[in-house]
Amino acid sequence: MLQRIFKQTEERRAARERKEPIAGMGAPTGMPKTDEFMRGMRPGRKITLVARPKVGKSALAMQWLVNAARLGVGGIYYVHEPNMSRDDVMYRLIASLAHVDAGRLEDGYLDNRELDRMTAAIEEISKLPLVIVDGRGWDVDQMSGDAHRRGNTFRTVYGAPLGIVACDYIGELKPIEKMANRKRWEQVMYSAERLSDLARTLNVCVLELAQEKRGQKGKKQPKPTKEDICDTSEIEKKTSTLVFLRNEGERVFEYQPQRLYFVANRGGDEGAIDLDFVCAELRFKERRLQ
Repeated sequence: MLQRIFKQTEERRAARERKEPIAGMGAPTGMPKTDEFMRGMRPGRKITLVARPKVGKSALAMQWLVNAARLGVGGIYYVHEPNMSRDDVMYRLIASLAHVDAGRLEDGYLDNRELDRMTAAIEEISKLPLVIVDGRGWDVDQMSGDAHRRGNTFRTVYGAPLGIVACDYIGELKPIEKMANRKRWEQVMYSAERLSDLARTLNVCVLELAQEKRGQKGKKQPKPTKEDICDTSEIEKKTSTLVFLRNEGERVFEYQPQRLYFVANRGGDEGAIDLDFVCAELRFKERRLQ
């Protein structure tokens, strides 16, 4: 047993030096302090990312998936939000990787250098083991069935194993037929349970996005708790890591100060990490550990 533990430690150290996924730690998010809290995006686990609308939870989730895909861990990103199409997601993804203004990109106002960066980003994205699926109008059983079908052939089709499935977001999943007349919190709880099952049966990390309740306007908000999740706080019982993304303070030039609050983290620490959101490019950078 001692020999095995020593060998595992050596292998993990070597993988870290090569910037590859580390056995037992899951796919890295590309954010070192975040990975210290979560030990990466681990198979069989579910991470619930909660935020108010337009704070950037979709951009953060996609950033994590892209980093994993760059290291050879496949991902599926399911779009369920009615007002967001696959094209919208792709524009955001290109802007983030090319470091260009998303609005200028969509409207075609790019100079030659920005266009070169866009071309390079498109070439990279086309080679990533990453799939974006339009799941608007789906229920959780449809999403789960699709994920299983894709998971069975993912390595063959994309050259990498499926490791992460993202649901954006749980509140927009259609209730299954037998739950149509049940209370709203029961419908959402069923979806949360099915997504937990998906993580275990496919042996992937499920990244579940959820909305945060609206706070009182003009008042500083206390630290988030599970009670701040829209529809039902019971989601917390069916997740491995519950993390909130919030704006913290006024925007400074192109940067919006934000913070990740780890409210519940089974097998990891609780606390907060400060981030800077590069608003135009829809990408995040870590600052310091709180």
